Amino acid sequence: MAAPLAAWFQDMADDWNGWKGEKKWGDLENRVLLTATSDSTGHIKMKVTLTGQDYDSELRVNIMFEAGQLEGVARDVALFFS
Repeated sequence: MAAPLAAWFQDMADDWNGWKGEKKWGDLENRVLLTATSDSTGHIKMKVTLTGQDYDSELRVNIMFEAGQLEGVARDVALFFS
């Protein structure tokens, strides 16, 4: 699951018209987990889970955006990490 984050976002952008199930990305230490789902109305729900250094504390955030925004998000993530 530790493929480049930019590739994960580009995969979602390539599937802008939706997908079944969850798309997940996580870092090597399991401190960052992103889980994305799409619905039939063109919305993407992304769950962000950040785990603290002690592996006991956790922050969870849900982010909603439109499928039409995926290409721009993928481009911005690729630029940020380049």
